[in-house]
Amino acid sequence: MKFLTKEEIKKQIYRNTNIVGEYTKKYWKIFLFVLCAFSILEVFLIVYLAIQYNIKKDILEIDYLAYLISYSLSLSISIVCIIFILLNRKHRMSNRKLAIALHIYAIFITLWSSFEAILDLRRGMGPIAHYGMMVFVGGILVISPMLFTLLIVSSTTMIIISNAINHYIYFNEKGAGLNMIIFFVIVLIMGFRSYRIYIKESLAMDELEELTYRDQLTGLLNERSYFMECESLIDQIEKKTNPKFGIFVMDVNNVKATNDVHGHRFGCHLIVTGGHKLPEIFKTSKIFHVGGDEYIAIIYGDDLEKMDDTIKRFDDTLQYQMIEFEGKEIILSLARGYAVYEEGLSYKEVFQKADNAMYENKVMVKEKYHLAKR
Repeated sequence: MKFLTKEEIKKQIYRNTNIVGEYTKKYWKIFLFVLCAFSILEVFLIVYLAIQYNIKKDILEIDYLAYLISYSLSLSISIVCIIFILLNRKHRMSNRKLAIALHIYAIFITLWSSFEAILDLRRGMGPIAHYGMMVFVGGILVISPMLFTLLIVSSTTMIIISNAINHYIYFNEKGAGLNMIIFFVIVLIMGFRSYRIYIKESLAMDELEELTYRDQLTGLLNERSYFMECESLIDQIEKKTNPKFGIFVMDVNNVKATNDVHGHRFGCHLIVTGGHKLPEIFKTSKIFHVGGDEYIAIIYGDDLEKMDDTIKRFDDTLQYQMIEFEGKEIILSLARGYAVYEEGLSYKEVFQKADNAMYENKVMVKEKYHLAKR
């Protein structure tokens, strides 16, 4: 059996959370529905609890407070996850962070279920309702078999323990205890097998995505990804949903001169280095290498709202700097132009504005740093 190193485990977790995040983004309506339904359920439980305590008076005060805190905390965390999904839709939270948040939520729900079951032991209600609830909420985690298995096993454990203490039914009725043990074994085996399949599929999907949507030279999104993003924005514009975005068009200066003087390896190094620095500038946007020495960023979220800061970061980092490659100093310089979408404009018109601004900036930068002479 091969054991993974610490670095391999970290890399695998990073890949898996990214894939889970992409899946969440794709089916966000389903996850939002499940979370909203669970939140509504919690509200009804809080209301019912209050009625039961204030009218029927058949619940102890300490139990009432414990239930109230439990339901309120669960409701709050569900609402937080709903907000996270909405932030992800507005490009203010990455897919990976959303995936991590939902997994933390799943672990909390497992602990919550166990706590509820323990409380129910005192009232003789039996925690079977919580088991059903776990299956319901577990629908959110079908994409993560190991955690889903954890939910099932932990919830079922509490059912067995509570009923064993109250009624001993799993230990004295026609081998029911043996049946539950067999059930546990089956769940664990299926969970482990599902997890292995999930890991293999995740890695395969990750590699396929890298080949299909990523530029092999820079690691950024490629031209195909750019056209898909364009189609999505054009569709939103045509439906008049007033999407909020900007376009940043960029071009690496001085590539031809560098190729002529030092060779094509040096010009290629300029293109790659420029591409590697772009994610440091655009924090909430999508960056595409569309071929040759050209880059395009579709600006969303904070990058768009704080455009002045984004432009300053770009100019400070990439307008002009000397870098070293193979013992020689070469100039890294990128021209840029941008435009922000306004209602009534087409995508093509926004792009054209950004492209025109980029050529104006290119002339200015070359004159300022005398790049045309180098």
